Amino acid sequence: MSTGRRRRYSGALLLSLGLASCSDGPFGVTCSTIGCSSTLTVEVIGDPESVGELRLCDQRFCSLEPGETRAYGDSSRPGWGGPTGDGESWTFTVFYGDLSVEIEDHQGSVMKRVAIDPEWVRVGGTEACGGPMEATVQVEV
Repeated sequence: MSTGRRRRYSGALLLSLGLASCSDGPFGVTCSTIGCSSTLTVEVIGDPESVGELRLCDQRFCSLEPGETRAYGDSSRPGWGGPTGDGESWTFTVFYGDLSVEIEDHQGSVMKRVAIDPEWVRVGGTEACGGPMEATVQVEV
């Protein structure tokens, strides 16, 4: 094998390893994590027993009800998956955006709708590439 050919192969190998390992390479930082989802926990303060349903909303839609599912590609009822929770703490998997919390009583009447501004903390990934985040907000009923 000629010296020029070896150099080309070596250069291609080094570039491939740099890209595959998500490390600093000759062209800066390469990030493999795209579109990370994050976890938001909503803690109900006051009278959590009065809460029948709690939804996380953005500018377009609200989360599905707990246990509610939809088929892949079904856009008739958009929304995030339903939360998990114990009545005092509700956890959602979300992407970022302008968020609000909507709380209904056991009869289905909206008790409260409040804009929230979570303080996100990165819990994975890297500082350069970002990664999944977590936040907890408290909503008083």
